[in-house]
Amino acid sequence: MKSYKITIEGEQFKKSYLIYVIKIHNEKHGSFFYIGQTGDRNYLTARPPFRRLAGHLEDRKKSTQNQLYKGIVEQILKIESDGKDNYTDITKNTVSKFLENSTIEMLVFSVIDFNELIEKNEHKENVRYVENVEKHLIQKLLKAKGSKNVLNKKILNPSDDEKANVVASEIFSEVLEKLKV
Repeated sequence: MKSYKITIEGEQFKKSYLIYVIKIHNEKHGSFFYIGQTGDRNYLTARPPFRRLAGHLEDRKKSTQNQLYKGIVEQILKIESDGKDNYTDITKNTVSKFLENSTIEMLVFSVIDFNELIEKNEHKENVRYVENVEKHLIQKLLKAKGSKNVLNKKILNPSDDEKANVVASEIFSEVLEKLKV
C-alpha cells in the first residue's frame, strides 16, 4: 500500500487580493503557466489561494473558475469540444492521466490584505489595481515564454499605472527564480 501526505497550511485559507502564478510541468508536454488574481468583481470577497487552485481543477465544462483545467483540455491536450455541457468521461480520464504525470506549483503573492468590513468602492479599486498588476505580469511572461506556454486565454493590455508595473516586475523576478521560467 502506498501512502502520501498532503499538508495545507492555514495561510493558504487567508483571504487576500492575490496574484498567483501556476506552473504545470508534464514530462511529455513540458511546462505551462497560468497567471491569475483574486478579488471578485461581483461580491465583496477575495478568495484564498487554496480555494482558487481547487476551483482551477474543477472538471465541469460550464464552470467559470477552472481556466487551468480548460487550458489543459484545449491548449495542451488539444481535445476537441463535443458541443455538450459537460466533459466526456474520456476527456476527464485523459486529463486525469495527464495530471498524474504532472507537477503543479503555485506561487502566491499577497498584494493587498482583505478586510471583511471593506466598502464596495474600495473593494472595486483594489480589484482593478490587482487586475492591472496581473495584466502587466501576463505581458512579461508572454515576452519571456511566448504564447504557446501561457494558458491565459484573455490577454488584455495593462493601463499605464507605473506602480502596478513595478509590482509586476518584482513578482516576475521572483517567478523567474522560483518557478524556473
